[in-house]
Amino acid sequence: MRPGLRVPPAPAERALAPIELALEFWQRMGNIAEIWWSRHGGLPSAEIPGHRLRAMLRFARSASPYYRRLYADLPHDAPLADLPPTNKRELMANFEDCCTDRGVRLEEVERFLADREHIGAPFLGRYHAWKSSGTSGTPGIFLQDRHAMAVYDALVAAQMDADAIGALDASRLASGGGRAALVVATGDHFASITSWEHLRRVFPAVAKRSFSVLDPLPKLIRELNEFKPAFLSSYPSVLLLLAAEQVAGRLHIAPARIWSGGEFLGEAANQAIESAFGCPVMNEYGASECLCIAYRCSAGWMHVNSEWVILEGVDARGKPHRTRRPLAHGAPHQPRQLGAADHPL
Repeated sequence: MRPGLRVPPAPAERALAPIELALEFWQRMGNIAEIWWSRHGGLPSAEIPGHRLRAMLRFARSASPYYRRLYADLPHDAPLADLPPTNKRELMANFEDCCTDRGVRLEEVERFLADREHIGAPFLGRYHAWKSSGTSGTPGIFLQDRHAMAVYDALVAAQMDADAIGALDASRLASGGGRAALVVATGDHFASITSWEHLRRVFPAVAKRSFSVLDPLPKLIRELNEFKPAFLSSYPSVLLLLAAEQVAGRLHIAPARIWSGGEFLGEAANQAIESAFGCPVMNEYGASECLCIAYRCSAGWMHVNSEWVILEGVDARGKPHRTRRPLAHGAPHQPRQLGAADHPL
């Protein structure tokens, strides 16, 4: 064991203090307002991603030994196309040097993640820690701070346009008491269950419950019938299974919204799920590295959250493609889906 190794304390089952709640609320509202203005209100959105990229690169060079070495021979105004790409194998091999918080130690993070009682609790009191299962060959460990989580929440909220909530949706929301159900892999520190458990811990007044995809189907159906969620979130394959149970009459819930992620959702599957439950399906594309990369609009296109996300395609050697210009803000795009285990939701 490394000398001076700290053992993170057991997670505290407490709600945030009023001042913390207020700060988180206004941070999220500020992010939501900025996203709305960039998409609908005339804010010069084309300038936002470039400004954030330059600020991020300056910070990475100054605070991360790994990125300082990686970009040592590049000018500070080097374009994105000139920056060498990285991958999970290289980042995990240089984990501590990649971290901009010099107090983070890989051994401590691994020790924290080895205890499933810590799912949803903050690592070192200030980071949300999760991992991928390694379907690409190398498991990854990811730390997200409170600001990042507020951005993810804002990107999700921005998709739920108030004009899209009709009288039927409002009635279902009211009758469901705002209860939200997540049906995913719950047995380890994956991104979806970790972020979900965090919200459940710090906002206990909101009825959120997770259900394991490994439970026998009759048990899952019985528990969902008892919970009667107003929101239902899961993988497309699970949602299709639940849709068949709804049509067969064994499942009888009336969600106002369904959230899909972690797998590819085809048009036929989307229509079958919406038909079975009589409500819209919101489809999101994300990864453990970045929870909210793109979202599906009502016309069936995937739109990149380009205020906060820049996508650049690379070939098998990690070399950027040069045949297409970068996508403009809000341009429709259909990125290749990641494996479900890399981003369970």
